[in-house]
Amino acid sequence: MSESSVKTAVRDRFAAFNERNWKAFGALIAEDAVIHFPGVPAPMNRDGWVRLCETMPALQLTIEQQIAEGDVVMTRWVARAPNPADASKPIVMPGVSIDRIVDGKVVEHREFINQTSHP
Repeated sequence: MSESSVKTAVRDRFAAFNERNWKAFGALIAEDAVIHFPGVPAPMNRDGWVRLCETMPALQLTIEQQIAEGDVVMTRWVARAPNPADASKPIVMPGVSIDRIVDGKVVEHREFINQTSHP
């Protein structure tokens, strides 16, 4: 796959997440994918990742930057969610994902989130 197409695969996954289209989200992840997610003690598989994402109903992700090399793409993004304590101050958390893409699907994912940066 070209560097452009691995970036597109990740952008498509972000779009499916933002649309809460879990069938499309899961279809962009290989069945045997290995997912490393902050706060989760062991790697997850595709189904575990989808179930985790389903618990984040109000979260929206915005891609800020992508860099690709071969089948690996780094995506810098910002997550935003309503703040239940103060609606005028949304929760904002920047993060980085590193994905390895094979045949248009995530086969390995690592995610890093700065959970201390929200107002």
